[in-house]
Parts: sequence; structure tokens; C-alpha cells
Amino acid sequence: MSRQFSSALMFVSLVAIALAFNQAENDQATGLGARRSVASADAIHKELVLGTFKPTAELRHTEKLRGPIEVRLESASPRGETFALRGVISTKQGLIDVEYTWSVPDGLEVVRGQLKGRVAALSAEQPAQLEITLRVVGTGNQQVHLLAGATRGGVHFAESAQYNTKSKPALDAVHEDGEELKVFH
Repeated sequence: MSRQFSSALMFVSLVAIALAFNQAENDQATGLGARRSVASADAIHKELVLGTFKPTAELRHTEKLRGPIEVRLESASPRGETFALRGVISTKQGLIDVEYTWSVPDGLEVVRGQLKGRVAALSAEQPAQLEITLRVVGTGNQQVHLLAGATRGGVHFAESAQYNTKSKPALDAVHEDGEELKVFH
């Protein structure tokens, strides 16, 4: 772009901005600005039109929104080098085609069980129970997650649960020693 063209373009842009500002001032002075929506009004004008805003308890969100699916992990055997986990997927409503995935970190290896799968039908009376057996091959706290999700009425929802290979007292002791700790909830 040539230098002259750039200068002319900048001049035209500045003139357009000045004209728009002048038009806005004229609209406000003649009352034409009153046709503008409340969203474009300044804060004082909004308060005059709408009143002061006081949030009510119904507008406060204090917990995670949850779909009709719940996931929890239970120890199916004592903690040790090899251990079993039981994942329980439950629902308050009937669901079909519930997909699940175990997330197993590099410090663990699967001895028995499937990492991914599908539960054809899930009902409130009969939760799905999944088991996986793992062997510890790394050091430190390893975190296993179970994620389950489904689609209902065009909306996809999911829930997850986490299991730490170290018990809470062991994790607290490691933390007191100053060693870096990896725990997410």
C-alpha cells in the first residue's frame, strides 16, 4: 500500500468516526437516542429505567449442574501393588447407550478389564457395575478416572469419578515432607 493511500485512508476513517460521534450527540439531544435499547445505555440510565439490581438466592449458582447420571468408584480389593476398582454408574431415569471410559495413567497397567465400553440400558433400579484390575508400575500417587456419558433429548451429559492409589493419610504425609503432590478432585 502506498504512503499517500494509507494517509488518505486514515483521514477518511477519522472523519467517519467524528461524524458518527456528532450524530450520536444529536440523537441524544433531540430524543432520538431514547429509541436505543437499554443495553446500550450508560449504567446510571439503566438504573433509572430498570431499578437497582439485587441478586436473589434463586440467581446464585452454588453447585455443579448435574445430568441424570452418577459415577462413583469403590475399592474392590485392598490397596497394594495389584488392586481392583469397581465403577458404579447409576441414574434416576432410564438411559440407553451409556458410554464409559477408564482413564489410567502411565504409572499403572491394566491386568484385567476393558478401558472403554457401552452399557446398552441403565435403569434407576439396576445400576451398572464395572470392574478393572490394575498393577502399580510407577511411583507416587496415580489417579484413575472413570468417565460415563449419554445423550438424551439431543443433550449430551457426562459425569466422572476419581480414585487415588495413595490413601488420604499417605497423601497428607507426603505433602508434609515437602514433596510435590498431584491430587485433583
